[in-house]
Amino acid sequence: LGSCCTVLDEQKQPQRATLEDRGVRGAFLSCGGKELPLAFADIRREEEKVSVSVHAAVHPGCPHKGEPIAFSCAGADEAEAWEREMAQAMERANSQHWGVSKSFIREQRDRWAAEGERCRGMTVAEYFEAIGLGQVYEQTWGWCAGVLAELEAKQDKTAADRQEVEYYKRKVDKTEKYEDMELTDWMNILKHQDLAGPPRTNEPERPERKVAYASLIAEESDGSGRRKVGRATVFVSHVWKMTAKDFFEVCLAEMDEEDYAWIDLYLHNQYQGDVSDIGDENSEYWIDKFGELISGIGKVIAIVTDWEKPVMLTRIWCLFELNAAIDTGAELRFVSTAAERR
Repeated sequence: LGSCCTVLDEQKQPQRATLEDRGVRGAFLSCGGKELPLAFADIRREEEKVSVSVHAAVHPGCPHKGEPIAFSCAGADEAEAWEREMAQAMERANSQHWGVSKSFIREQRDRWAAEGERCRGMTVAEYFEAIGLGQVYEQTWGWCAGVLAELEAKQDKTAADRQEVEYYKRKVDKTEKYEDMELTDWMNILKHQDLAGPPRTNEPERPERKVAYASLIAEESDGSGRRKVGRATVFVSHVWKMTAKDFFEVCLAEMDEEDYAWIDLYLHNQYQGDVSDIGDENSEYWIDKFGELISGIGKVIAIVTDWEKPVMLTRIWCLFELNAAIDTGAELRFVSTAAERR
C-alpha cells in the first residue's frame, strides 16, 4: 500500500510521500492484490485516520465488499492531505468513466411530470416556495433584474433583444410556469433535496453527500435489475438554458435502452466549488477532463435548442465539447426537440 499510509493494524509511522507511493495508480487503489477503481468511493477522515470504501455493487471485485479500508497517517495534516488528493483522483475517475442509464432518465422524467401534476398551475417560483427552496430560487435568478434593466434601456432593440426582454421579465416577475422549468432549476431541486438535504427541515446539512448525483445512486438498479450507473457509451452536450421537459424528451428519444449517458447534471459534482480544490475557474482541468471524456466515450449527442439561432453555439464550453468530438474523431450527432423539428 506504499510508504505513506498503512493498514491500521500495522504500528508504523509513515512519512510524507506522493499519491502514487501510497498505492494509488491513476484512478485505482492497490488493495488485496487487486487494482480497485476509486470511482464512487466514500472517503472519511477522523484525526489521523482515513478510510476508503469502494461500492461493492459497482465494483464486485472489491475483496472488502463495501467495508471501509482503513489507513493511519503520520498526523492530522498528513491525513487531510491524503484525503484531499484521493478525493481529487476520485472526482476525475467518477466523471471520466461512468454514465446514467436510460431507465434512470425515464425515472427522472416521470418524477418531474408527477410533481407537475401535483402542483398543477404553479409557477416555478411558487413551486420552489412550496418545497422550501424559495431562497435557492432567489439566489439562482436574482441577477436577472439587472440584465432586464439594461435590455429595457436600449434605444433600438432588435428582435433578439425583445425576445430576451420577455425571457428576463418572466424570471423577474416570477411568471414562468412549472412546465417551462429550466434544467438549472431541476439541478437545484436534486442538489438541495436529494443530496445535501432541504433547508425546510430541521436536520443539519449532510456534507458527506455533497457528491455527484451518480454517486448517490451508484448501487441502485431499476425494476429489471439493470444498474442505474454503468460505463458511459454516449456523452450528452447541452445548454442549461433549456427546459427540463425538452431535455428528458431528447435524451429518451436518442438513447438506446442499453446506453449509459455522461451528463454533467448527474456525473459532475454540483457542489464542487464548495468541497473541492478543483474549481470551475480551473479551465485547464476542464479542458483535459472533457477531452479525455469525449475521446474515451467516442460518441456525442449535441442537443440544439432554437435551431435558427442555436444557443449552444454561443456557449464556450459547448463549443469546446463539439471541437473535442471533431478532434478525437468521435461520432457527433446534432439533435433537437420534436417541437423544433415541427
